[in-house]
Amino acid sequence: MRPSTTYKHWALQPTTTEVIRPYYDKLSKAMEKEAALGIPDDNFWGPIPYFEFLCVAGDLFRIEGSRECEEVVRGYFDHPVEQVRWWAEHALEVNGPTTLKRNEEYARKKKANKLGDLGNST
Repeated sequence: MRPSTTYKHWALQPTTTEVIRPYYDKLSKAMEKEAALGIPDDNFWGPIPYFEFLCVAGDLFRIEGSRECEEVVRGYFDHPVEQVRWWAEHALEVNGPTTLKRNEEYARKKKANKLGDLGNST
């Protein structure tokens, strides 16, 4: 997988990576809590910054093509929590199994709502 072309202009800015890398390093340390604490019940506001970490790692991958960041994010593709898997897939712009499953569910709900609206139009 190659970095997205939409981020190539950022790569020309030497300060971009300099700004993002410290966040990545800080969030990487925070992610180590999962080994000690286990997987928290609250993946959105809990003690482990899954979303922030995966976003920053995905940005570094897109900006500088960092294999390290790509591999770290791919490690979350098999996470036991579906939301974390979905964030990981989106961080790398991958339509993986979790994203495909959610897209199918969304299409089904949208279709059901549309059919329900048709039934109520009389």
